[in-house]
Amino acid sequence: PNWHQVQKWVREVRKEVVSASSESRTAFSTTVQVLEEVAERYGRWQDSECIALKDDLVKIEKDGTGRVLLEDFYAAALNGSYQFTE
Repeated sequence: PNWHQVQKWVREVRKEVVSASSESRTAFSTTVQVLEEVAERYGRWQDSECIALKDDLVKIEKDGTGRVLLEDFYAAALNGSYQFTE
């Protein structure tokens, strides 16, 4: 995900944690709870990007080999499909 998506997601997690907390939204303990929740959930949330990346690479793989020709890898980036880099 891009930075703006990450920020939006963290704000959503924060809002959820703060609404469930009995402490002030600016209390240190609330901030700790927010950070713990972000750390707990981030891998599952970010996994969607990994799956999308894999799907994109599978689309350009060479004849079911599981390999992508370098030419195809760079062509996909040049065509603006995605931002693959080595």
